[in-house]
Amino acid sequence: MDRLVNSLEYGVEYERERVILFGIKYSLLRNDKGTARNILKSNFNWNIDPKYTIDIIKSIRWPITTEFNIESKLQCPANIVNELTIEYWFNKNDYFER
Repeated sequence: MDRLVNSLEYGVEYERERVILFGIKYSLLRNDKGTARNILKSNFNWNIDPKYTIDIIKSIRWPITTEFNIESKLQCPANIVNELTIEYWFNKNDYFER
């Protein structure tokens, strides 16, 4: 099964679509490749733990731009998921204290 994932779905603060590739040695499941493939297709959950759906993210009215001002403090707009902003992660990781 193929699925294009967007980093915003998992709480990453920028929108980037990603293709994630990984491999599983089929003989760990079964000696037959076809059977191993069917086991993976029926048991692997591609939607494991997304924090937000892409439909919800795209329905948010995101601000377009704000002029940069040194040491400015802007409140997060009410309709924005704070965790999906760069400012949130800068504050959480004490970026400005470095």
